[in-house]
Amino acid sequence: MPATTAYKTIQGAFPKIGNRELPWSFNFQAAGGGSLTLTKDFGEHIRSGAIDGFQSIFIDNSNNGNALTLQFVSAFTFTIEVLGNTQGIYPVIHSGPVALNATTTATAGGVPVNLVLSNTPKSFFAWAS
Repeated sequence: MPATTAYKTIQGAFPKIGNRELPWSFNFQAAGGGSLTLTKDFGEHIRSGAIDGFQSIFIDNSNNGNALTLQFVSAFTFTIEVLGNTQGIYPVIHSGPVALNATTTATAGGVPVNLVLSNTPKSFFAWAS
């Protein structure tokens, strides 16, 4: 059996710095349309102490008729698939500073997707908008 690496996460832990929420917005705009991936490195927010990690995320994909894929990239990759025209709260698992890759179909007018990343755990719940 191959060796398995265990990663320390903050999942389920109450944050020492207290509850923190970090809003972020992606705007998927491309003249020709098609699939577009945008990336944000949240390591700077974690290293500065603004937030100590993410245990859940609110995703507002209500203005986007297409599916959205979010990948949290840290010591491992954690993926969330969000249906078009939905909003929801999703649990997150990651280890250490994290980058977020967001992929959906872009339009010339832009497709806004708003996020609120939280350092506290929240249960999954999604709804159509």
